Amino acid sequence: MKRYLFLIVCIFCSSMTFSHTIGFNEKRIKPANNIFKPSYGPGVLLSTFYDYGEIYNNATMIELSLDYEHVWNNGFGFGINALQNHCSKGDFNVFYIGPSFVYNYTTNKGIRLDTTCGVGYAANDFDYRKSRNGVGVFVSFSLDYMFTKHFGFGVEIRDMVTSYKEAERI
Repeated sequence: MKRYLFLIVCIFCSSMTFSHTIGFNEKRIKPANNIFKPSYGPGVLLSTFYDYGEIYNNATMIELSLDYEHVWNNGFGFGINALQNHCSKGDFNVFYIGPSFVYNYTTNKGIRLDTTCGVGYAANDFDYRKSRNGVGVFVSFSLDYMFTKHFGFGVEIRDMVTSYKEAERI
């Protein structure tokens, strides 16, 4: 977990450095202060999980999320992230909601770079475990093209790690 948190800090700091190097000739413009980002799409689960005695190494999933970000003029801000991941193998859901720190960089060419990291509440609907509540660490990195100041389209990479209390043994 310590390595993962270190990686989050490194990604967050490098995205701020990267954002200043991509805009050699572009000026940074004031970002939109309040941003809502609904998202729906496919994902990949890259960890091993256990379901009724079966072991799965990888699985596809569908993610539904809603994010809110409030960004100040300097590009820093805070946000609230809520998401649900439905996994195809095992037919289960993982839920996450939590606050986050945000860094947003927007150029005058309409390119927007956004980095988010946070820690929040995670839950699942695994039927066979007594441990349904836990902690989640959430990181996202997105690159968007803004058609207007308030509407854009882009790609986003998200990573979420959840940790649950070990179920009691009977």
